[in-house]
Amino acid sequence: MWKSEDRGLHWTAVNKGMLDVGVESIAVSSDDTVYAVTGASPPQPLRRRDKGSIWTDLATAVPSFSGGTLWAASDPPGALFLVDHKGQVDVSCDGDDHWLVLVAPTGGPSSLITFSADGSVVLLAGSEGSGAFRASVH
Repeated sequence: MWKSEDRGLHWTAVNKGMLDVGVESIAVSSDDTVYAVTGASPPQPLRRRDKGSIWTDLATAVPSFSGGTLWAASDPPGALFLVDHKGQVDVSCDGDDHWLVLVAPTGGPSSLITFSADGSVVLLAGSEGSGAFRASVH
């Protein structure tokens, strides 16, 4: 993992704490916390706060995570979604402190859209062959 603070003129490695530097997915939350999922075996969900260079492993915090794609919702702040390779959707509404497993459509979602409505995080998921689904997390 690399970062640039001058629009790409210079780059610095920021991979301390990563078991594998190959990244499958990356997301940035509204408070500038960076989340990543590495290609390690098993995949490693990570968090980096305060523009630091040290990554914190979130594997024990995320229930039964088997690798996949990560989304950070900008509204409300702190909402995160992980979709694993089996199609399971994990959601955190408090910036990764607590996670819930959502029932996912058969075969798992192929696309996600998140937004805030009346204090809830709303997740819309599209699935190949199974249609569209909606879930709200309060």
